[in-house]
Amino acid sequence: MYTVLIADDEFIERKYLRKIFEKHSDSFRIVGEALNGKEAVDKSRHFAPDIIILDINMPSINGLEAAKIIKDFLPQSTIILNTAYAEFEFARLALEYRLDGYLLKPSKEDEILKCIQKCTNRMRPSPSLPVKNEDGVEKVKAKIEEEYMQNLSLNTLSSFVHFSPSYLSTIFHRQTGMTITEYVRKVRISHAIDMLENSADSVCEIAKKCGFSNIPHFNRVFKKYTGNSPIELRKKMNIYETY
Repeated sequence: MYTVLIADDEFIERKYLRKIFEKHSDSFRIVGEALNGKEAVDKSRHFAPDIIILDINMPSINGLEAAKIIKDFLPQSTIILNTAYAEFEFARLALEYRLDGYLLKPSKEDEILKCIQKCTNRMRPSPSLPVKNEDGVEKVKAKIEEEYMQNLSLNTLSSFVHFSPSYLSTIFHRQTGMTITEYVRKVRISHAIDMLENSADSVCEIAKKCGFSNIPHFNRVFKKYTGNSPIELRKKMNIYETY
């Protein structure tokens, strides 16, 4: 199942494309429509669609500029230009902006589907180089589990899976329901609870071992997630605690 964003300022063209994708709902799901280039960029950030159909001549930001911006944060998405202008310059720019294909209006249904199939087949990773979105998120989660005590910035994690920071943020939230920051905190607090219960380390030592350099911040986050401060939790466990 591929998710699709349609971006075109012409209602008739959007309706035509929508009917085609709805006809093949077993393979495609429309996640949004955009009436101009800015909307196309914003909705691409929000939905991280697998396929984006972009009209070249749109208000605000034209399709080529929108495509260039989108490719920077959604490198794995397939972007297809939809234009009535069959000119060499557009084809040259499409290559320069790392776009995947283009359609000439008016395109027939079979032409559109063939173009999409060709582009998506080309974008599929080879067996030796798995870069699926799901794999990327699982790799990031595993790295967080292993290195929760380190300074795990978004840039560090996105470089680890070769995604842009914006793209990783979008697909991570879509698949886990949490931001990366929230997930890191959840993992750290989980380990902190275990240490409070099963070690003789002080709260200060545990905070540092779990990646918190600021003790008041650790206490606030801990209470937010557990409803108790670290000291209160240890009292409930009948464990004496001193700083």
